[in-house]
Amino acid sequence: MADIILSVDEPLDATHCGGKENCMGEAGRCMTHDLWSALNQRMVEFLDSVTLQKLVDDQLAQGVKIESKPMVKRAISAMPAVKPVRTTAPNSVFALGNAFAKG
Repeated sequence: MADIILSVDEPLDATHCGGKENCMGEAGRCMTHDLWSALNQRMVEFLDSVTLQKLVDDQLAQGVKIESKPMVKRAISAMPAVKPVRTTAPNSVFALGNAFAKG
């Protein structure tokens, strides 16, 4: 699970310095750096112990129902708000160039 969270760029860092050990700037690490680093390690260990299957099983145990068919997405209006404009203008730079070359 930690890999999933990290892969979507969610930070798992409780330190102020981002693990660079320069919490106090030039003065070095802050007094609680080791505490926050240990918390980081515990978070990763915990998330590594959780599986997607366990999350699904927990939701099912709480009574969440899985729909058998996907929801139908409906537009607000079946008709487009604006009719498409038909044109005879060239639809690309190449077609435009060809139009000028022929004329």
